[in-house]
Amino acid sequence: MTKRLFFPLVTLWFAVFVLSAQLHPAAQARGGAPISLPDGAGKDLVQDTCSKCHSLALLTGGFGYTRADWEKVVDVWFQVVDFLADKKNEKEALEIMSGRVSLTPEQYAPLLEGTFLLGAEGNLKHYQPGPTLDSIGYSSQLVDAFNLENNVYKVAQKPEAYLDSSLAAAVAKKHQAAPAAVK
Repeated sequence: MTKRLFFPLVTLWFAVFVLSAQLHPAAQARGGAPISLPDGAGKDLVQDTCSKCHSLALLTGGFGYTRADWEKVVDVWFQVVDFLADKKNEKEALEIMSGRVSLTPEQYAPLLEGTFLLGAEGNLKHYQPGPTLDSIGYSSQLVDAFNLENNVYKVAQKPEAYLDSSLAAAVAKKHQAAPAAVK
């Protein structure tokens, strides 16, 4: 599949995914039943953050996503990031992305320049534990401490309890092993 065809298909797939998620109110599963997340570390953070863009049913299995389904989503994400990172695709990417938000490619260009997207390699690097902001775990601990100190949450969210690098690592391994023509 050529990249010229690939990116519009991924964009269409992503649009369908987002629109289907938006059809469901954030606090409801299929059939309108309220979503109740289990008590524990990260509950408030997940409810407050994730439900801003999609239904919590996406996280609780209400949409039927298995680990294999999520691996497909992550794999497509890595392919999209590779496409966007390739400078020879910049014009096409700007045309597609600017059109989705009613801007010209020239107006959208500064937004894309300021966007930092983690592909397979970036996920492997930033999911490593460490005492710097390069570590997703460490930066999440700092955010948790800030939120506690500023009364955003009353109880620590303990990011180490819900951050799991195994999904991204499994897909990154497959992604890096794939022939360049498939990527």
